[in-house]
Amino acid sequence: MLYYMKSFGCKVNIAEEELILSKLLSNGFTQTNNQSLAEIMIINSCAVTETAAKKVEDYIKKSKEQLPHLKIVMTGCLANDKILKSKDNIDLIIDNFSKELIVEYITTYFGCNSTENIDQLLDDKAIFTGVVKSADSKRTRNYFKIQDGCDAKCSYCIIPTLRGKSKSLDINTSIESFTNAIKSGYKEIVLVGIHIGLYGKEHGYNFTELVKRLIKVKGDFRIRFSSLEVNEIDDELINIMSDNQNKISSHLHIPLQSGSDNILKLMNRYYLKDEYINTALKAKEKIANLTIGSDVIVGFPSETDDDFNDTVKTLSTATTDFFHIFQYSDRVGTVASNMDNKIDPTLKKSRMKILQELASKKYQELVDKSIGKTFRVLTEKGDKGHTDNYLNIHLNNTLNIEPNKFHNVVITELEDNKLYGDIIP
Repeated sequence: MLYYMKSFGCKVNIAEEELILSKLLSNGFTQTNNQSLAEIMIINSCAVTETAAKKVEDYIKKSKEQLPHLKIVMTGCLANDKILKSKDNIDLIIDNFSKELIVEYITTYFGCNSTENIDQLLDDKAIFTGVVKSADSKRTRNYFKIQDGCDAKCSYCIIPTLRGKSKSLDINTSIESFTNAIKSGYKEIVLVGIHIGLYGKEHGYNFTELVKRLIKVKGDFRIRFSSLEVNEIDDELINIMSDNQNKISSHLHIPLQSGSDNILKLMNRYYLKDEYINTALKAKEKIANLTIGSDVIVGFPSETDDDFNDTVKTLSTATTDFFHIFQYSDRVGTVASNMDNKIDPTLKKSRMKILQELASKKYQELVDKSIGKTFRVLTEKGDKGHTDNYLNIHLNNTLNIEPNKFHNVVITELEDNKLYGDIIP
């Protein structure tokens, strides 16, 4: 069967997409990048916000209108969501917990021309993961899923409902799979999950213990962490990163969401703004060239001008380098959707603009500090690559440079909002 695949959402979905593609290819399916030629379209969906869910449903509706013959299979978070409205356009829904059996479901469903959606669930404790061979992958880096689900109860988030409780890949299996990824040729392994800071909780160990064991694996590679909460970054992890910068990227993504203690409490986040600031500054002092990324929600219910100004001050004081900014929107099924004192959309937009200007300023400051410095860069397709601290570098005076190689690169300039650098022979 000829299939076309489209993924939406987070790095976990990227990891799962690679696994799904690998399973399909190894079972005789053929992939096409031309949707109009496909017999089946597989949607790996996102439902973190109602906007994200609508984007998926609009895409499905448009595809079905343009290609009525196309059989549509949907998995991912929206497959578990009660707000799903486009069932009439979907031929097969595969529950988020059943991705491991996606080939069996597709083969059975289309093979017997069933008119019923398959609704069987796997054990909620199971985790869909594995390592795709480098030769079969579309990417230089490997997104290695070590954890799924979440036990937190952030008032704005629906994901624990859609992904279930936190579950982790056994640590010995994690080491074995990581080692296989290195042997397969990957130079960068990104540890991903819905909440990787909860890794190992149900087994009696933690994320730091996993990192300590991974850095002992033989090979020329680097590890990158997808996202860690501020209260999951302790002195031991900071010291491990500082002492092993040849193995661990000098980058941390630490979600802030709000720099106001009042709003953090309403969000049901388990830290205060000063904890974020102190952890960020401590990590930057200890780890050379460390960059910090973050997520921020503006316009959360009851957010006052003072609350917003606290967010601006917190980001500036913590010297956060990158941040993704989201306007709050109600999500059916969350506590926050029923809160009073919703913020006017115009005010949310104006606050977002202020943060966007701050983000541009922080990026320029980072660039100014980086020009003239030498960084270790992992090359990618298109004569570019990323530094250890997550700067995207376009390489000067190169032609079809081989991807997936480490080079020392001196950053030379910023032009058209792109950083350029020279490979040092």
